[in-house]
Amino acid sequence: MKKLSFLLACISLTSTLYATVFYVTPGGSGDKSGSSWENAFDLTTENLASGESGDEFWVKAGTYQTNISYTERQLYGGFNGTETELNQRDWVKNPTILQGVEEAKNPLAILNLSALLDGFIIQDNLYAKATTFNGAGVQMLAKTVLRNCIVRNNQTIGPNNNNVGGGIFVTGLETDGVYPLIENCLIINNSTPNNGAGIQIGAKATLHIVNSTVANNLITKASDQVGSGFGCGIGLAPNTILIAENSLIYNNQKSDGTPFSIGPNQNAANHTTATVRNCAFDAVNAGDGTKNGILFAEKTACIEDLSIDNAPGFKKPVSFAGVKPATSEEYAEFASADYSLLATSMCIDKGNSEYSTTEYDLAGNAREINGQVDIGAYEYTSDLPTGLQAAKTSFNCYVSDGFLVLRGVEAGNTVHVYNALGREVISMPSDSPIQLPSRGLYIVQCGKLTQKVMY
Repeated sequence: MKKLSFLLACISLTSTLYATVFYVTPGGSGDKSGSSWENAFDLTTENLASGESGDEFWVKAGTYQTNISYTERQLYGGFNGTETELNQRDWVKNPTILQGVEEAKNPLAILNLSALLDGFIIQDNLYAKATTFNGAGVQMLAKTVLRNCIVRNNQTIGPNNNNVGGGIFVTGLETDGVYPLIENCLIINNSTPNNGAGIQIGAKATLHIVNSTVANNLITKASDQVGSGFGCGIGLAPNTILIAENSLIYNNQKSDGTPFSIGPNQNAANHTTATVRNCAFDAVNAGDGTKNGILFAEKTACIEDLSIDNAPGFKKPVSFAGVKPATSEEYAEFASADYSLLATSMCIDKGNSEYSTTEYDLAGNAREINGQVDIGAYEYTSDLPTGLQAAKTSFNCYVSDGFLVLRGVEAGNTVHVYNALGREVISMPSDSPIQLPSRGLYIVQCGKLTQKVMY
């Protein structure tokens, strides 16, 4: 997988070197040619057809109430409108929002062949098309990538409540060995009548999901109604394939409150196949051996017993499942939700770095700290003072016989050590023996760089 990560990085670099960059701002600016920030496009499907395969569209922060559909283009959000390099963007400080409407006629984003959507919030699309259609937030076809995105508060309704895929609907097949990919994403509080409230994988389609969190999504049909499936978080149609790695799937519910993280459509005649590695989840519907079940091709290093009494430890999750921001109080709770991990979370350091291909998590913190990654969209970084959150590091540290061993730190630099609660417990020169007071998780800071270490 490391070789794959290196290959993907090389492909990305090659693409960037030869890609044309188009600039996008709310409403456009200047001559609206897309040639610069001063002459930017507005965000429309027609403008996304500009250029050639692999070209990039840099989208300035703001709210875009539009539906887009595109092929072989790369859309990046998180810009403030002054950047000259892709790595200067910040999708946390500069939220770029695809904003839905009530009774929408289309998904907010349709990613056709080889399309990328990276660094966006996709929200509030209540999809009530007159004919059965699926995926209120995003539809993903072959070779598509959804990365560093939040998909929330979207809903499919449709005639006779027959739609699926409240947040995301995946129809892409494996193509040239490549699955549609969701990575570093948070998929919360989406609703659908039938199956796949968070994500639905369509018949014979495939999905690879990595370091993502799928939580608090809701199937609205009663369990005894025709079509009410078992995939409240991730739903699988017949003959589909799911590969899930380093992902957290929790508290996705049926209408009666029963949780099912991963499950098939109701009365699916054929088993669906899932490979789950280093994931954490609550209930999974395994079926009766002939229908309604998931065939696990592989299940490795997973936490399978999440529950209300054994929660994964989110900092501030919402208290309800599905689309419910009807009151100002509920919407305030929804908008301020925080699905990063508490210091007590069982998901810390339980991921596998071999599966992760990104350098940063959804909050912009270092994805791999001290050789470990966490399960879910966010790395645990402690509640340190502002500016001390984990960043890209250039030093290494580990514990030997209770003492902190540092590599790559100049002698005489002051080292600050914080416990899991964010309290400073040690402040000493780096060339002094630094003994940790007890076992546990620590954040080690030297200058502006930090590392996470477990003793």
